[in-house]
Amino acid sequence: MPTSIMATLTALALLASQGAPADAPSSDAPPAERVPGGLRGPDVREGDLDSGGTFIGGKRDGAPKQPRTKPALEFAAFSAAVAAAPLATDVKANAVAACEEFRARVADWEKNAAERRKKLYESRRQADPASPPTEEFKKAMGELEASRPKMIELQQRVYAMLSEEEGAALKKAYDEDLAKRRAEIAREAEAERKRKAAEREKAREKGGENDADGKPMGGTRDGEGKKDAATDSPMR
Repeated sequence: MPTSIMATLTALALLASQGAPADAPSSDAPPAERVPGGLRGPDVREGDLDSGGTFIGGKRDGAPKQPRTKPALEFAAFSAAVAAAPLATDVKANAVAACEEFRARVADWEKNAAERRKKLYESRRQADPASPPTEEFKKAMGELEASRPKMIELQQRVYAMLSEEEGAALKKAYDEDLAKRRAEIAREAEAERKRKAAEREKAREKGGENDADGKPMGGTRDGEGKKDAATDSPMR
């Protein structure tokens, strides 16, 4: 394995082994996995990535959908890079097998985690759903997320199989694939924001633009005519 890649993976493994802090997450929703490092593509707003989706993703309008959790996005990019990188036949077979094994581990974890989350939320609702999450609830959710199988484990296992040249080729393929996926998510999110903005504008044109109090601007709820700004008299 290339020395630079080994050093990076070792540092990331140390961070991953520390787990989530006791006071994380701070919100009521299940937290998204945060794995530092890797190539950053175009900025993706926090809301564009789901915090608690399934690992593999799904479909949108019949077409493949990019995974929306950060761990799932990184796994999709890494497994695609393993399949595309110029690796020796036997090495590629072993690397692909490692990816499939990791996929199965995550699927098992998600099944168990879903049951655990359900119980935690049920307990919270029975206690006082209107109050902020308790420290006990946040700690339990943080510990649950910290138990998720880590991408760094898969990466270390695969890179250990490779020569320096193969490791460099895989990293290049992974960085490029991840950047493309992030760019696609950013494009999809921007298109969705534009679509919603257009719908809001269309609704305003149809129903009349309202002011901050919900009253039609330039008129009244009683159907009075608009007033001329210069004369303050109704326009005819």
